[in-house]
Parts: sequence; structure tokens; C-alpha cells
Amino acid sequence: HFSPTVCVMGTNSVGLPPNSVEESSTATPQSQDERQFQRDAVAEIERVSTPLVEGEIWYLISSSWYIRWKEYTLDIATFKPGPIENNSLIDQANGRLNKYLSENIDFLVISKKHWETLLGWYGGGPEIPRKATANTSLFQTSIHVEIYPLSVRIVKSTDINTKTPVIEHFSKSDTVGALKTRMCEKLGLDPEKIRVWDYYSGSYMKLLTEMNQRLDSAQILDDQLVLLEEKNADGTWPERVGTSYPRTKYFNSSQAQ
Repeated sequence: HFSPTVCVMGTNSVGLPPNSVEESSTATPQSQDERQFQRDAVAEIERVSTPLVEGEIWYLISSSWYIRWKEYTLDIATFKPGPIENNSLIDQANGRLNKYLSENIDFLVISKKHWETLLGWYGGGPEIPRKATANTSLFQTSIHVEIYPLSVRIVKSTDINTKTPVIEHFSKSDTVGALKTRMCEKLGLDPEKIRVWDYYSGSYMKLLTEMNQRLDSAQILDDQLVLLEEKNADGTWPERVGTSYPRTKYFNSSQAQ
């Protein structure tokens, strides 16, 4: 991952211009007052920078749309850019961010305030939020916006041979405990009766017992299986002899060892 250069709007937030979302798709050039208002916003966005703070949410925006908007504000283009168009960044087959995208070529990373202001002016989307996460090495801790979070396939032990896994997205900096809590809430499970397994390629690889351990430290990989093992009615844990996930239906060849 890389640490993008990000821009954030200054202390005095930019409000909505006289003509915002309702007229954003019209081909009629807007008043010079409004265009100057947005020109000032461009200058403010690109002038003021801020250090990243762990846990803050940032947003991706299509570079092509941003350039059209900037050209409009600078009188290079005659017409408004229309609604924000981020669909070019998304794989329409699975709803995930396209692979191999590059910052400042395919997208920009902008602050929440910046995103909400542009969305208020023009509408559109979809929104692509991303978290600022910390990576600690031997000598320093660096913070970057995590462009590609983990996509984890979650399956309950009682559904192991019958249902398609639930796909959920997590930051690599999220903990095992955060994964367990979120999925128990989503699936209506009692956390006291659940334990979490690294279920890579349909095999019981490792019981995840450290709830404060980060997912990357626990070696949870993108698109892998994680099992939520449920207690039996008598309070015991299921026997696992001969139990594995049906690879012919769900096994991801990219997880082959």
C-alpha cells in the first residue's frame, strides 16, 4: 500500500453555491458568481493539507470527474461536470474497487468534508470510503489510507455445507474481536457461543483466540474463508473429524497452497 497525498478543506467550510444538485446536470453555463465560488473552493482544497489521523475516513473520487469539475471552475470548460461519476472505479460484476488503480491517475483521495461538499453540489456517487490505518515497522509508524481493504468470506459452522458465505469488508487494522462482534450482530449470534477460525481454503488452519490481534497480524488474507463455529445445544463444541468446506462449490483457487 502507499501513503497518498491528501487534501482537506480549511477551517471555514465551503457552503453550497446558489445552484447546487438540482441544476448540476443542466447544460446551461452558470453565473460567474457561482463559478468564482467554486473556484475559491478548488483553491482552498488544493492549498490546505493535513496529516493523516489513524481511524479517520477518507473518500476516493474519480480523477476524470474531478478534472472536469476543476476545468469548469477555471472557465476552461463551458458546462458543469454533472453528477459525481465513480462507477468507473468499481468492478460492476462484484461491486468491489477495480484492481491496479493508481492515485492521481484513476482517483484522488479527499477528506470527508471535501466529499460531502462536492456531493451536496452535484450529487452522484457511489461513495467509496476508506480508513486511515497505521503500519508499525521496526523504526517508525506510518499512517496511510487503505485503498484495498480485506474482503472476507464468513460462514457459520451450521451453514458450512448448505449456504454461500457472507462477504464482508474489513480494514487490515481491524481486530479479530471487531470481526467477531460485527458478524455476530449481523447474523444474530451470541458471541459467548461463538469462536473464530482461520478457515483458509476450507481447512481448520488456526483458532483465533486473541481478540485484540489485528487481522493482518492474524494472517487473514483477502477473499479467504473465516469460520464462526457455534456451540452445540449441550454447550460443547462440534467435532471436526472429516469436516471441510465443499471446495467444488466455494474453494477459491487463489488460496491453493
